[in-house]
Amino acid sequence: MERAFVRRVAFMQCQLEDMELAYMKTGACGHEERLEYQRLANTQSRLMKKVGLLSATSGQRDDDDDLDPLEYAARGGSRRSHRERLGD
Repeated sequence: MERAFVRRVAFMQCQLEDMELAYMKTGACGHEERLEYQRLANTQSRLMKKVGLLSATSGQRDDDDDLDPLEYAARGGSRRSHRERLGD
């Protein structure tokens, strides 16, 4: 299931980048396009959190930041335990 989530995250990233490129080319972005972009970005973020690709400490790099996303998910997420990530 985690592999499916990671594939969806990657697909959504492609979709978001296509939408960004279209906006850069034309400068036009209607209400429906903005809503679709926002929905995709929010869904992508939720899926990334679900598989452990985003954490509450975003912005801080750790040892897992350079891993391939599929390898990361296959190992069950971070090398650190849940307690270590929470600072306990």
